[in-house]
Amino acid sequence: MTDQSGEDEGKQEQPRGRWPERLAVVVGTVIAVASFLYMAWWRGLDLYLALPGALLAGVLTMVGLAVAAQLWRGRRVEQAGLTPTGPQVGFEQLTEAVGHVNERTNEHVATINKRLYDLEQAVFKNNGG
Repeated sequence: MTDQSGEDEGKQEQPRGRWPERLAVVVGTVIAVASFLYMAWWRGLDLYLALPGALLAGVLTMVGLAVAAQLWRGRRVEQAGLTPTGPQVGFEQLTEAVGHVNERTNEHVATINKRLYDLEQAVFKNNGG
């Protein structure tokens, strides 16, 4: 089904899109280009020396903003540290969070069932049942 603008209704609402990650890539790319131009032209470094520094600045910006986006969304850091391949940050999986919500929901439903059973017993006991 389409709306007046001709777009599909299902495509209009995308819950919690990936805009923070995309923004991190855009900002990191801008930082990398700006760093390269600064080091190559204004400081007069050789292009082969300016390129790795600019790429490092861009990548560090992207990683920092991507981690910040995950923390902003409420995800918890499960593990963080340095490995032989470099720094690593691991976030808790969403299935663990869903499992926690599922456990709490099951506890609440069990409590409601017990209360309903007690209420039914009290009502039917008083009505001669």
